[in-house]
Amino acid sequence: MNIDKMESIPLDLEDEVELNTAQDKARESAQEGDEALRLIAWYDRDRGTGGPGEACAGEVPKCVRDYASSHGAEKRVWVNDGKYEFYFSPTGKDVVELDKEWAIRVHKDAGTSEFDNVQGG
Repeated sequence: MNIDKMESIPLDLEDEVELNTAQDKARESAQEGDEALRLIAWYDRDRGTGGPGEACAGEVPKCVRDYASSHGAEKRVWVNDGKYEFYFSPTGKDVVELDKEWAIRVHKDAGTSEFDNVQGG
């Protein structure tokens, strides 16, 4: 979805708000009912950084916005006149949350030979 067509939500927080707090507040303001949201991309203007890090290294904010547009973001939360930007998408009803206990148990129980690097590294 083109960034100009996304739902844009302005959010004013205290001036010295930290990134993680801003993200939590942005998610709250974008959430409707019990809708689950996933963070697609983010931008921190003061630090000149954003994410996803590997995809957007050195190319923010344009890459962050392009990435969000091309990866299904539907909501943009614009915090403190652009100090932070967060792009969210609904998770969807067919997505199941990972059972963390199961994942930890599987990794502990797996023999290392099952996961050896085939390149010998």
